[in-house]
Amino acid sequence: FFLTVATELKMDADKIQMDPIKYGISIPLPPLPLVEEEEMSGTQQFVSSKKPSSLGMQTYPTPKVVEGIEKKISPTPATAALQTSSNSLGKPLPHASAPFHCTGEAIYVDDIPTPPSTLHAFLLLATECDVTLKSINKEAALKIPGVVDVYTHDDLVKLGGENAIGPIMHDECVFLPVGEKIVSVGQVLGIVIGNSIEISEIGARSVKVEYGEKQVQTIVSIDDAIKAGSFYEFARHTLERGDVDSVFCSSDNKEEEKEPLSMQPRERVVKVEGSFRCGGQEHFCE
Repeated sequence: FFLTVATELKMDADKIQMDPIKYGISIPLPPLPLVEEEEMSGTQQFVSSKKPSSLGMQTYPTPKVVEGIEKKISPTPATAALQTSSNSLGKPLPHASAPFHCTGEAIYVDDIPTPPSTLHAFLLLATECDVTLKSINKEAALKIPGVVDVYTHDDLVKLGGENAIGPIMHDECVFLPVGEKIVSVGQVLGIVIGNSIEISEIGARSVKVEYGEKQVQTIVSIDDAIKAGSFYEFARHTLERGDVDSVFCSSDNKEEEKEPLSMQPRERVVKVEGSFRCGGQEHFCE
């Protein structure tokens, strides 16, 4: 994730440096994370990239930041080559990272020193819902020492970025545009960049957000949505196989079988009617 974001940041920075006036940026850009050529393969997507063979020896490079027991237990290319499937059958094979974890020598993100000139971000979130986003005023936040900038949907448009996101259906947005309806408290309106996370948070709380009038009816449950006829029709996603209606109709026209249920033909359709509730994401599945 870090390598992918760093690569995209470099592409955006190149655009800005070519025409800073177009993007409304007058201050020098901070140094960008350096991604070495040998690490660029980390930006490849797993889904679309060619998968490696499931056979082989798992190895880890020696960490670059802290030196400790890993030098003694990290497998070298020579020892890794000897540990093949032919001489490992029937023998216990510990996970390559197990010694690091069990001895406390494993290096996690919090163990790595923060690089110089690192900037921190804090999201600008909506505090009301069922209202229209009328305006966003950044002036007070930009006057705070340490706040670098505040980015909203307008800045995303200037960079030519894509605002629609979503795992399957792109039915969400990165930053809500002014004039659109806020559908939930906590919806992302922008992001504040500062020299520390504390300064960025103060900056986010200093941004003046103007909301429109609140609607009379607020929908907070499935029953409310059904009563109001409020559904995300544009994002409806269905999986279908066969003609269910025709199978049900043919089952209704059949005479009642006299044999026990276990002896009846497999084509028999048993209808179960009712309702159920669950708290997971399956509440819209049919």
